[in-house]
Amino acid sequence: MSRRGGSSTLVSLWMIFLVNGAVLSSWAPRIPRVTAGLGLSDTELGVALFGVAAGSVPALLLTARALAVVKDTHLCIVAALMFSAALR
Repeated sequence: MSRRGGSSTLVSLWMIFLVNGAVLSSWAPRIPRVTAGLGLSDTELGVALFGVAAGSVPALLLTARALAVVKDTHLCIVAALMFSAALR
């Protein structure tokens, strides 16, 4: 079994998952504070969270098209930076 890119590719993949996990794990505990700050009801919060999940479907389709044009490592770096910036 050959690995394209060797150990640097593996480290890069681990870093992408690390950033993803850090962002998502920091978001979950903040949901009650964000809900209270925006004055959302449980129903409104549910609709907003469903919107995030529903929005992921077109995002996945756009990502597939972007990967056909842009190098995968560049797209991963940009996505990781944007995802990290979303923490603010």
